[in-house]
This record gives sequence, C-alpha cells and structure tokens, in this order.
Amino acid sequence: IEPNVGNVGVPDPRLEERRHIAPVDLQVRLLDDAADLNGLPWPLADQVISGLPLLSFPLDVQRRILGQVFLVLKEGGSLVQFTYGRAPSVSPVLIAEMGLEFTRSARIWRNLPPACVYRYRRRTTGIVDMRSG
Repeated sequence: IEPNVGNVGVPDPRLEERRHIAPVDLQVRLLDDAADLNGLPWPLADQVISGLPLLSFPLDVQRRILGQVFLVLKEGGSLVQFTYGRAPSVSPVLIAEMGLEFTRSARIWRNLPPACVYRYRRRTTGIVDMRSG
C-alpha cells in the first residue's frame, strides 16, 4: 500500500551494484487506500507488512484499516507492523475490541531511528470475526 504511487518504479542506481542477488519475480499491486482492500485479485494473505503510523490516525480510521487488514488475512495470519515508537503501534482500545494479541521484537538499535516490530494476530479464543458485518 503506497499512498504516493506516482513515485513508485523509479530505479535505484545503487541496485545495479547488487547484480549477484538472484532476481525475484514478484507479483506486486500497489494500492493507495489501506482502508479499502475489498476485491483484491489474489487469495488471502499469510501476512500484511505495514509501516503506517497507525496511532497518528483517528480511532475510526485505525479501525477501518485494521478491519480491512484482518479481512484479507488467512486464519492464523498476522499483521507485521514496524514502528519507531515505544508503545504498541495499535491502539489498546482496538486490540481489545478486535480480539488481538501481539508480540514485540527487541528494539533494533542499529536502525536509525531505532525501531521495533510488532506482530498482531487474532486471539485463538474469543475471536471477533470482522467478516460478519
């Protein structure tokens, strides 16, 4: 999901130095609205990887985005969210409301700014099914 799709696809000349890396044929589709993932042309995903600054969005926007993310995830799938903040990157209100659980990586100090990665999954008990309206 890239909100500025006009800047995507510009080759990075630094990549030319890395010709020893085997090419990978990825099927990529750029989307510009994380709150509207309906009708994606591929099967359910194992993971959604995000760097969206969710906590900076109003709660209703966070709810729509997370609702859409969990609609496109397979059962047992996860949202991988990297963040630079010290707190979980999803509102505690939504964690409870959507029946989520999470794990957090150690802070990655070699990253500038330091970051950590959260992995959010639906709890296996007391799951809130976002597909049922």
